Amino acid sequence: LPPAAKITHFADVKVRSKADSLEALAVAGDELERILNDIADDDDGSATIEHETFGTVGVKGWLLLTALHEGDHARQLAELGP
Repeated sequence: LPPAAKITHFADVKVRSKADSLEALAVAGDELERILNDIADDDDGSATIEHETFGTVGVKGWLLLTALHEGDHARQLAELGP
């Protein structure tokens, strides 16, 4: 499943303003929701991948890592204040 055009705008890592970072986080959340909605109810959830940092990762583990990663960015933005 290729990424939505909206997400590729934020693909390059760079210094952003808080407003741009919040927009990037919202777009990432929308993209994750789009991907999750495209998963068929009968898809095999036992699939795994080999990740160079995390080793063998299953679907549930990958989703957990994604949620933790996005949550960490949200926490970082909240710490910046208004």
